[in-house]
Amino acid sequence: MIADQDIDIILEGLEDAFQILGYHDGMAVLERRIVNKVLNEPKLARFLKDMEKYDKPRLQDSPASAHNQERQCDGLLNYFAPKKNLQVMLSKEWFDKVCTNKSMYTRAWRDTLVAELMQSEHREYIARKWANKQQLLMIRGHVVGVLSETGVLKKNRLAVARAYLDKSDTDLSKEVKTFAKYMGDSRREPYFVWVKQYVGQT
Repeated sequence: MIADQDIDIILEGLEDAFQILGYHDGMAVLERRIVNKVLNEPKLARFLKDMEKYDKPRLQDSPASAHNQERQCDGLLNYFAPKKNLQVMLSKEWFDKVCTNKSMYTRAWRDTLVAELMQSEHREYIARKWANKQQLLMIRGHVVGVLSETGVLKKNRLAVARAYLDKSDTDLSKEVKTFAKYMGDSRREPYFVWVKQYVGQT
């Protein structure tokens, strides 16, 4: 049962979303808020955390079934790896240190963001880039940069880079500057607008 005060939080500013997006897209925003709220309840969050022990990659090229509604791999493309790794990356403590609204951008919200992104038209692009092991840090920097540019994380790229890399507040090493540069390049990523719209509907 969701308390009245929680419902007030869920409904806050929602009429504007309906006016701007229309009824059906407004309902999508409402449903996402409700799901994020429920998934963030302590009892359910503990249960889901415990259930992570059953998480495993699905068989490559396995057909869809009742237990496998989507194919995680098409040919040599692996969609599971970037999805799982990005979800893990965004679940770490560094995120909360530079997050602009911890109560809104919860772990459940982040997990859902990545899951829906990897179901979008950009999934193949991300999977192809992820397959190149030399680009993994760049991809991570792009994703973090997109979240910074869209207001989920602080705008200060060096500060975010230091938090992600677990560096001191004054660190200006090549590693920090390189990650900050990757963040700055994020606006050129094809999924930037998709994430921006997703964040705007939250």
